[in-house]
Amino acid sequence: MDAGLAAVDLGDIGLVEVHGNSHVVERSPEEIRRHRTESVFVCLLLEGKAFTYQADDCVTLTAGDGVVYAGDEPYIHGFPSRSRQITFDIPVERFREHCAGWNVHGLTKLNGFTESGKFLFRTLNACAGDLLAGRPKDSVLAERFWPATESLMQLDGQTNPQAPSNLDLLIRAKAMIAEHLCDPDLDCEAISAALRISRRQLHRLFESIGSTPHAWIRERRLDQCAAIFSDPAQYNVRITELCYRMGFNDAAHFCRVFKARFGMSAKEYRATQARIN
Repeated sequence: MDAGLAAVDLGDIGLVEVHGNSHVVERSPEEIRRHRTESVFVCLLLEGKAFTYQADDCVTLTAGDGVVYAGDEPYIHGFPSRSRQITFDIPVERFREHCAGWNVHGLTKLNGFTESGKFLFRTLNACAGDLLAGRPKDSVLAERFWPATESLMQLDGQTNPQAPSNLDLLIRAKAMIAEHLCDPDLDCEAISAALRISRRQLHRLFESIGSTPHAWIRERRLDQCAAIFSDPAQYNVRITELCYRMGFNDAAHFCRVFKARFGMSAKEYRATQARIN
């Protein structure tokens, strides 16, 4: 077999880019019993064609498609011709932290022919490119990877199924928030104007995932602050400076919401991360 790979160790998450000629990857029931893998695989097909078979379900993929499946059940992943694929290997418990309520058993296809599928594919592929290039993992994961992965749950339709147009709008709203996260003027009015929808419709989009636009912006900003506090290269950044840099316009408010989310003050969180790292 003519093949090659590039891999990145992201701690508990694995990332591999593989290219090769025609081949099949199979994990039999016996292999599962011997080497049980409590993982969820998110695969993006960059070139060629592929198929995935698991539990009497089969999906076919062409370049631009993706598939999500559990690694603790037997599966066959086949490539009938030369291909290139990126795979994220995510521990089940970590996956469920961000996609609570999603039954990870069975196959979920990311269809590259839909607008939402195209956007998620591009986003996840860009995350993989940044991580393979050595960019800081915490910010890439918190700012783009996990929001995109959470959106896969709506594609699967297992919780709060939405009309495709609403799903596309929700994904675009999340993307705008991620892109303009540090802008202090980012608010419901700016997002709804950019999407050309009413503020009421914008609120309904986020209600479908149990949130609000304001809460989503706040949580993503806090996640990004936590990622920066965990980065040894940025230990010298002052907490107040980071607060304003991330779009918060009130330091006291930032301290309150940070403690409410993480159970400790920003200063305590940074000190804890410094000891860990």
